[in-house]
Amino acid sequence: MDEIEQIGFRLAEELNHQGIFAINWAGQLTEEDMSKLNQSIQNEYPEVLKMVNTFSERDVDIDPTISLLDSYKQLNDTELIKELEKMYLSFVTVENNGESVGATFLHKWIERELMIVKHVTEILENPNERLLLLVGRDHLWMLRKLFEGKGWTVINPFSD
Repeated sequence: MDEIEQIGFRLAEELNHQGIFAINWAGQLTEEDMSKLNQSIQNEYPEVLKMVNTFSERDVDIDPTISLLDSYKQLNDTELIKELEKMYLSFVTVENNGESVGATFLHKWIERELMIVKHVTEILENPNERLLLLVGRDHLWMLRKLFEGKGWTVINPFSD
């Protein structure tokens, strides 16, 4: 289950909302892109691999022994999000046989983020409206920058 099932549908029902808007856009990012990036990192980029492994070791998941709210707070830890951003941005240097696989991956990732911002912008009828946007943690660092760049106030209800 992801954030849509865990929070979105339940919250919309609880608040008697008429609907939920889908804003995700998968774009051009493929499993092959991710596999090529991973393989390149594994084979040729020990410093990037170390960063990925360090993040993976510190990473958390939903913990069934604590409340869902506390689990989401752990997932949205500010320092963990900063490490995630640093890890993603380290991919820019990754190449494979002269092909910039890291930059290509990031290009497609950022294109996806831009389309999410576009979809959110199209949904809002009034620029002063409030919006609850549920996205996976990997999106937080870039979407925050993009929305704040538009002059919006971004509040992560799960961060301290």
